[in-house]
Amino acid sequence: MNISENSILSPDAEMPKAAVAVSVVIPFFNAEKTLKRCINSLLALPSDSFEVILVNNNSTDDSPQVAQTAAKRYPQRFIYAEEKKRGPVFARNRGAGLARGEILAFIDADCLVEPDWLPQLLRSFEDPQTGAVAGRVSGQGGRTVFDKFHALFTFRGPRRPQVYRRFTLISGGFPTANLAVRKEVFQRTGGFDPSLKFFAEDYDLCARIYREGFHIRYNPEAIVSHIHRNSLAGTWKQSYGFGTGHALLLRRHFKRRLIIELPRCCFESEKLPLRAWIDLASADKKLIGLLTVSLFWWPLMGLTALYLAFLFREMQTRIKADQMTSSRQETWALVFLLFFKSFAMTLGRIDGALRNRVLCF
Repeated sequence: MNISENSILSPDAEMPKAAVAVSVVIPFFNAEKTLKRCINSLLALPSDSFEVILVNNNSTDDSPQVAQTAAKRYPQRFIYAEEKKRGPVFARNRGAGLARGEILAFIDADCLVEPDWLPQLLRSFEDPQTGAVAGRVSGQGGRTVFDKFHALFTFRGPRRPQVYRRFTLISGGFPTANLAVRKEVFQRTGGFDPSLKFFAEDYDLCARIYREGFHIRYNPEAIVSHIHRNSLAGTWKQSYGFGTGHALLLRRHFKRRLIIELPRCCFESEKLPLRAWIDLASADKKLIGLLTVSLFWWPLMGLTALYLAFLFREMQTRIKADQMTSSRQETWALVFLLFFKSFAMTLGRIDGALRNRVLCF
């Protein structure tokens, strides 16, 4: 089926009435550039047992018209709703409240679902103790340096299926770009926390799912492709927000938790009476450490040069493994973005640590 980027698919026949197994919830804010493609990818799914709830969160562009057109053409498939409270948390909770399906599948308006996405999600719910299923999030495009960077370093899940039974901060949390939850479990947890308007609400929900006695299954075959941030400002905002979320989650879900991340190893303990997450393995901290040592003896600056060369080589290896291409200039730009992202996250962690009275950097 040929899917147009610029127009919603025209119906060949009246949409059949069918039982709803899955309710796909999509919040959107000024998403006219991506929402049509998202809708078309859902229309191409080889299944009738799902509905799509499109929740307008105060958009000022033409995206509400796009969503309304889909709801009028396919009234058995699409539902248009509005949420005036600003923030994706409110919009997702609004969509979940309208859902008829037993499974709530959350994606974003800048996502495209693969044809096998829905069957893979449903197959992963066969175990009644599976409270949620997380799928793989891949990057769209790969044309710009930002596309390539976020494809390599943002929302990267494991390559193999796994089952998670607890939230540890460094594992067990998943983004709402591709997260399906049993409606019953979602209701038992209270849904997304409205106090977390923009960051950490998805990982917070995962933590509460475990607390209810359920596990989360990760299925790398349930794939959506996602348009990642495509600017320095967007990358900074997202990374900084992730950092503040780390500190908040540490305070909210642990009374005792110590994590010390070092290059190629990690120490974790819940015996000591403190809440601390110290990441000494990030690129920015390694660079700062090498530059600091070099202040005491300048010949050690050579170590900094060696580290940069190592990162360049590692970046080339990652690019090749993901079957992408990159010029020398682009590869150095990717190295710069790695420092940029990790520094923004570190500052976000420090900000979050001060606000939540934990040790997190």
